[in-house]
Amino acid sequence: MSRNCHISYRLLFALSVLSLILSCNKDLPLPDIKSDKKIVLLGELIAGDTFLFRAGQSMPVTKNGQQQFELARNITITVRDTTGASYVMKGQEDSWSTLLYTIPFSLDRTVASGNTYIITAMHPSLGTATANVRIPGPITATVSDTASVVYNSENTLAIKVMIKNPANVSNYYVIEAVKQIMDIRGYYFYNNTWNAIADDTAFYHQLKAAGQVATRFDTFYHEDYSRQSLYTADPYSENVANDGMLTKSRRVLLEDAGFNGQDHETTVYIVKDALISEDQRGRIIFHIKSVSEDYFNFLKAYEIYLPTISYSSTAQPVKVHGNVQNGYGMIGGVSEVKYIYINDTWDF
Repeated sequence: MSRNCHISYRLLFALSVLSLILSCNKDLPLPDIKSDKKIVLLGELIAGDTFLFRAGQSMPVTKNGQQQFELARNITITVRDTTGASYVMKGQEDSWSTLLYTIPFSLDRTVASGNTYIITAMHPSLGTATANVRIPGPITATVSDTASVVYNSENTLAIKVMIKNPANVSNYYVIEAVKQIMDIRGYYFYNNTWNAIADDTAFYHQLKAAGQVATRFDTFYHEDYSRQSLYTADPYSENVANDGMLTKSRRVLLEDAGFNGQDHETTVYIVKDALISEDQRGRIIFHIKSVSEDYFNFLKAYEIYLPTISYSSTAQPVKVHGNVQNGYGMIGGVSEVKYIYINDTWDF
C-alpha cells in the first residue's frame, strides 16, 4: 500500500529563487528610487500536468525603505489558451505561504504540449502582470544505462540519456535530479496480527530465517525534497562551456545548436550522499526536460549565480530576466520525462 504525502517538488523552484533574493548580506549604498511593488509569478507549466504555480509581490530595495516581505492577498489570475478560452485559477494559502510569502494558484485542467498560454494576474494596488508561456512539443528521451562510478573523486550514479532531437527548430534541454524523502514501514504477520518490524527486529529476522513469515510494506512520501548535485562532461552543455567538467551544478543545460536534428547521447553524474542517516533515505526523481527558450535563458543565468556565496565586491553581477511583463518572476514552459531511482536501502 502506498500513500502519497508530498506536494509538487516545484516548490524547490520557488525556494531556490527566494534564496537568491535573501542571500546578499552586505550593506550597499542604494539610490533613492521609486518603491513600487510588483506582482511576482514563479513556477512551471508542465505538459500533461495540471496548472500550478505561486504568486506574490516584490520587495523594493530602496535607500530609506523598510526591507520586509509581505504576503500579497487579493490576487486574481486567469489563463487563456490559443483557442481564446479563459479560465480562472484558484488561489489558496498553504503551509509554505508564510515561509515563501507566496500563494499557490491551481487550475484543474491539463497543460497541452505545443500550446501557448497567456497568464494574467491582477491586484487592486499592484496592478496587472502578464506572462506568455510556450509549452514545447513532446520530448522523446530515454535512459539507456546506469552505473555506479567514481567521477572527480566522488561516488556518483552515472545515467546515460538518449535524446531524440527534432530538426528545423531550436531545442533547449534541462536535466536535473531531486531527492524525495520516503519512509518504508514493514510489518510481519504473527499470532493472527500484523506487527511492526521495527518493534522487534531480532524476532522478525528469526522468523524470516526460518521461512515462516508473511510481510507487507507501506510506503510514505514526505514533503521533503533536496536538489542533487550533478556533473557533466558533455561538450555541448552550458556547464562545460562556462565551468569545465569538474564543477558541480544544480542542473545540466543543453542547447542543440551543435546537434540539431541528430540523436544526442549524454551522461549525467549524480553525486551520492556520503553518509545516509535513517531519516534521510528516499528516492531520486530524475527529470529530462525540453523547455521554452526564455526559461532556458533564465535558468542559465540563475546557474551562473551561486546562492551559496555571499555578495562581495569581486563577485560577478548576474542579471536574471524573467517573462513576467509589468512584474517579476518566471513561468517556464516544460515537456518532460521522469525516471525514479532508489539507491538507499532498508533493513527488511
